[in-house]
Amino acid sequence: MFTNIQPYSKKLHNGLVMKSISSKEDVDRLVSFNKLIHEDEYAARLIRSLILEHPYSKPDYFIFIEDEKEKKIISSLCLIPWIWRFKDVEIRTGEMGFVGTLKDYRNKGLIRSLNERFVELLVRDSFVISHIQGIEYFYKQFGYEYAIPLEGGYRLNLDIIKDPPTKEKENLKFRKATKVDIPILMRLYENSLEQFEIKSTRDQKIWHFLLEINSFWDPTMEMWVILDQNSNIAAYFRITQAGFGKGLILSEVSNLNHIMAQAVLKELRELCKKYNKPFVRLNIHKNTTLSKIAQGLGAIDCGHYAWQIKIVDLKKFVEKMSIIFEERIKESPFEGLSEKFLIDMYRETLEFNFINGKIKDVKLLPYSIENSIIRIPPNLIIPLILGYRSREELSQYNHDFSYDKKHELLIDLLFPKKDSFIYHIY
Repeated sequence: MFTNIQPYSKKLHNGLVMKSISSKEDVDRLVSFNKLIHEDEYAARLIRSLILEHPYSKPDYFIFIEDEKEKKIISSLCLIPWIWRFKDVEIRTGEMGFVGTLKDYRNKGLIRSLNERFVELLVRDSFVISHIQGIEYFYKQFGYEYAIPLEGGYRLNLDIIKDPPTKEKENLKFRKATKVDIPILMRLYENSLEQFEIKSTRDQKIWHFLLEINSFWDPTMEMWVILDQNSNIAAYFRITQAGFGKGLILSEVSNLNHIMAQAVLKELRELCKKYNKPFVRLNIHKNTTLSKIAQGLGAIDCGHYAWQIKIVDLKKFVEKMSIIFEERIKESPFEGLSEKFLIDMYRETLEFNFINGKIKDVKLLPYSIENSIIRIPPNLIIPLILGYRSREELSQYNHDFSYDKKHELLIDLLFPKKDSFIYHIY
């Protein structure tokens, strides 16, 4: 892994140096650092798997700052590569993961230095978006904003889970998935994503990583398939005991009909008993069949956190998304639109140039245009353009967001609120 690579190294200040991993020794040191800083054995094992086994990982995606005098790592983060799909448009996204600094070295700008290198990597390798699961508020200083649901879901106590009708229950069976099932799992996964505007893609390499490598860092992760009366795979779900809370976590599920959903809930109840878990937490979207049935049974709504998103290159992102904006115009009363659509972000202005319903070009102008159709702080354009918040919600939330009211219909057509959900690739 470390042959024919050029390790990154940059001198900082006070005897500190920023580096990328360049040896097996560096891997061991970085794993030990993350175990210490995050106080999490799972996190330590996961970062080792990401470095050594992830199909799209690169050594220089794992960067750290070392105190040369003390010969120890004091701060680190990494870039985890994903591919997301916005309807039919695929976009490379880079997750900022495993961010941490030793207590005695905090508030010295070390994460800021690491972030500068992180952005260089994003630009170098054509990542258009970056995302993070991180702590509240901190990452706003680096341009991130909450924009896609993450974690939370519904807590389902075991005593409210009912048995499905006996006849239907007997027709369904469960077994753990194997790598032989991957082609069918891929199809079921894709079908389950159709309801979402933004989703994470998985090729065969990622599925192999999930089913074969994942057991190393998370031995509690299990992928189960549901067999119909003909012993064909009809659906699947994924569980783990590694995560927030004391319950068994359902972290993924394919589309289910009503009977299958009831059978899955019963199976989850039995798995909770097996693993001595007091409840099931459904860490899935609120509009899945399983979530709706759970809500009907009286599941407790835990709310949702959110992915924090940064658009690395707004102009390039809009250009890639042009076909989606054009489809929204084509299917609306504005078909054939010829107009410049200006979004003033106070210091810059984003210009869409529509000609006969097509986007001729996109410009990012280095100045503010106060008579734009929309005026919005740059962080809020992220939830607007990704469909996380509607125009109406954002205008109520922040009075720095304003717009020309005669263009309300056009704004809502171009930037509708949409359901999105990201299932993990690890």
